[in-house]
Amino acid sequence: MRHVSVLLAVVFAVSSIPGCSGKSNPAPPAEQPKTEGDLALTTISADAYKSLRIASQPAKIGPVQEQLPLTGWIMAKQG
Repeated sequence: MRHVSVLLAVVFAVSSIPGCSGKSNPAPPAEQPKTEGDLALTTISADAYKSLRIASQPAKIGPVQEQLPLTGWIMAKQG
């Protein structure tokens, strides 16, 4: 009987030592999915802006080809 109580005391002492309880740190929360508006906006640091040599230009206004001449048969997928 005494051996059983000593064994239980040892098991309890070992299992109560911090880090030995078998519990792991909780995982960080998963990143929330981004919305469409967030995907269209990108920000970079000033250093990255300079190193990439980013320059903006006004939009070019000119004629646009509204039709595409194709040869052969074009069929829409059924369903």
